[in-house]
Amino acid sequence: MSDQPDNVTLRHLRALDIRMERMEAAIERLTQVVVGRFTGLEGRMLRIETRLTALVDRSAIISCRLGRIETRPDLSEATA
Repeated sequence: MSDQPDNVTLRHLRALDIRMERMEAAIERLTQVVVGRFTGLEGRMLRIETRLTALVDRSAIISCRLGRIETRPDLSEATA
């Protein structure tokens, strides 16, 4: 029996197994790429959020200063 050629079904199953292993490896590589890109995006989003928070804080400071300038009597008389 060992001298007989492989069964056609077994050959197909082995070929499918090889293809599946290649697909698994390709999916693993793509997954690593996607994870790396998401990590980069998370870092960028964190920096954007930090910058937006700084802009909001600065806007609040500027608004407060403008409010004080507008309520100064010597400046309100000069513009009237």
